[in-house]
Amino acid sequence: MSIHLFIFRLFCCSRLPKVIFLLSFLIGLKANATHIFGGHLKLTQIDPEAGRFKVSLLVYIDMTDVDLIEEEYYVSRVYEIPMYSKKSNTEVARFKIDFKSFKPVTYENPACAALLKLNTREYLYENEITINLNDFTEIEGYYMAFDYCCRNGAISNIQKPKDNGIVFYTEFPALLVDDLPVSFSTPTFPILNGDYICINRNFTFDFGAIDPDKDELRYSLVWPSRGNSDISRSVPTVSGPYPLVAWSAGISLSTIIPGTVPLKINPKTGMLSVNASMLGIYVFSVQVDKIRNGVKIGSVRHDFQLPVVDCSPTTPPVPIITLNASPIKEVAICPGDKIVLATDTNPRWAFQWQKNGDNITKANTNQLTINSIGKYDVVKSFNDQCVNDTVSAVVEVVYKKGIDANISRPSPTCINDSMLLSVVTASQNSFEWYYKQKLIAKDRRIYAKNGGYYVLKENPLTAICDVPLDSILVGFEALPVPVVSNEPILKCLRDTVNLESKGPNDWTYQWFKHKNLLGNQTASVIAVRDTGTYYVQVSNAIGCKNLSKGIKVGLKSDCLQTDGRLFIPDIFTPNADGINDTWQIRNLDLNSESIVTIFNRWGE
Repeated sequence: MSIHLFIFRLFCCSRLPKVIFLLSFLIGLKANATHIFGGHLKLTQIDPEAGRFKVSLLVYIDMTDVDLIEEEYYVSRVYEIPMYSKKSNTEVARFKIDFKSFKPVTYENPACAALLKLNTREYLYENEITINLNDFTEIEGYYMAFDYCCRNGAISNIQKPKDNGIVFYTEFPALLVDDLPVSFSTPTFPILNGDYICINRNFTFDFGAIDPDKDELRYSLVWPSRGNSDISRSVPTVSGPYPLVAWSAGISLSTIIPGTVPLKINPKTGMLSVNASMLGIYVFSVQVDKIRNGVKIGSVRHDFQLPVVDCSPTTPPVPIITLNASPIKEVAICPGDKIVLATDTNPRWAFQWQKNGDNITKANTNQLTINSIGKYDVVKSFNDQCVNDTVSAVVEVVYKKGIDANISRPSPTCINDSMLLSVVTASQNSFEWYYKQKLIAKDRRIYAKNGGYYVLKENPLTAICDVPLDSILVGFEALPVPVVSNEPILKCLRDTVNLESKGPNDWTYQWFKHKNLLGNQTASVIAVRDTGTYYVQVSNAIGCKNLSKGIKVGLKSDCLQTDGRLFIPDIFTPNADGINDTWQIRNLDLNSESIVTIFNRWGE
C-alpha cells in the first residue's frame, strides 16, 4: 500500500485529528532524507543604525527521488538560526526563517544530467530580523550555524554520505564598536550552473563572489562539516566546534577530487580547477574570508557537488550563432526590440543557451529570443550520450549608438525662478522635450518652471531609436520661513532683549526694524532695546531668500523704577491688544510738584 493511499483511506474512515497526526508523523520521517546537495548561510545588512539584517539560507536539494510528501516538507519548514559568541561559545540570539521560493538548477548537458540522475533545486529560506547591537560588541566576533541532515547518498569522496549532514556556517564581527554600528554583509555568490567534469580533462568552475562592503575576499578549500544529526535522528543546532566528515579511502583535503591536477582554488579569484582521474560525485566546501584593513572580519562556507563522468571522445561540432541565417559576433538593437539568435540543429543535439556565462532556464532549443543586451553563447551536446560539449563564440548584444547628447546639469534654483535646460552635443540635429510624457518644446534649450522629470529625445525623423537621450529631475528649492518668535516680546524701558533665528550653517541674515534695514546686524542673534516691529530675512548659499513674520517688541505695563525717576512712555497704542494700551507716567506720586500738560499736534 502506498503512503498516499494509506492517508486517503484513513481520512475516509477516521477522525481528522488522526489524519493530521499521521501526516505530521510521515513528514517527520522525511526530516532526515538523504537529498542535501549543498548551500550556504548569509547575513545581509539592511539598516546598520537600527540593527536590521536579513538572514538567508540557500539549500541545494537533489530532487531525483523526492516524493510529494517530502516536497511539502521542504516548502513548509520554519528553521531557527542561532548566533553564538566566538569568545564564550554561548548563544547570544536565535531567529526564525521561513521558506520563500525555489528554482531549478539548470544543467548545460541534459544527457549527462539524465545519466547521473541530476535534478537539483535551490531552496531559499529567509527573514528580516532586528538585532540588539549592544549584544554584539565582543571584538572576537560571532558565528551563526545551522545543522541540516542528510547529504546526497551518491557522494563518492566521504564515508557513509547518507549519514552525514551539513553545518551551514558563517562568521561575522562585532556589530557595535565604540558605540558606532559596523558595516557587514556576507559575500554574494554567483548563480551556480549545473555542471560536470570530464575525466582526464582540464576543468574550471567559477566560485568567485561579490562583496557588498568592497572588502578583500580570500578563498580556500576547507574540510566539510558533518554536523551532529544522522539518518536516524535530528538534533537542534548547538554551538561548535562541529564534527567533520570522514574521507573515503585515498581522499584528503588536498585531494578532494583526485587527479593529475587535484581540485584546487585560486585564493584571489575563487576559480576552481581540476583534472580528475576518478569517476564519481564529489562534495567540497569553499570558505570565503572577508579581509578589512588586513584583518579577517568574517567568513562564509559554501558546500557544493560536482560529478566526474566518462565523456565520450566524440564531440559535436562547434555551434555557430546566426541572425537571419548570417553568422554574427555583435548585434546592435534598440531598447524594446526583439531578435532571434539561432544555431544549426540536428535531432541528436541538445542545446543550452547562456547569458553572461549563466545558464538560461528553459533555453534549450536551437533558437533564443532576446530583448536585452549582454553576452550570449550556446552550449551544444548530444542528447543521447554524455560527451564533452562544445561552446559557440560569444555574441555581444549592445544598444544602437545614436547621438551622444545629454542635458546640462544646472545648479539648484530657487522657487518661483526658472531653470535653463540645454542640450550638450555638437550635433546639429533637432530635439524634443517631454514633461509628464507630453511634448512641450522642439528646441535645443528650454526654461523649466515646474518641478519634475524632463526628458530629452532626438527628433523622430532623424532618430536611430525612439528612446530618451537623457532625462533630468528638476527641483526648485523653497527656503523655509525663518522663525524668531510667535508671541510679542515685552520689556521694560531700559531692558535689552535678544531676537534669534536658527537655521542651517549656510544661512546669512539681515535684520529690519519696520521696513528699515539694520545695516550692521548680520548675525543670527541681535540685541534690541527699542520697541517696534522687527523682521529677519535669511538667504542660503544659492541666494534663495525668505522673510520672517513681524515680531513686536513692546513695553511691559508693570515695570517699576526704583530710583524715583519719572518714567514717561513716548508711545501708546490703545487698540486693546494688551500691549501699551494705556499711557501712564511711573513714579509721578514721588514728584508731587509735577504738572502734566498734554498738547495736540498744533501745540495747543
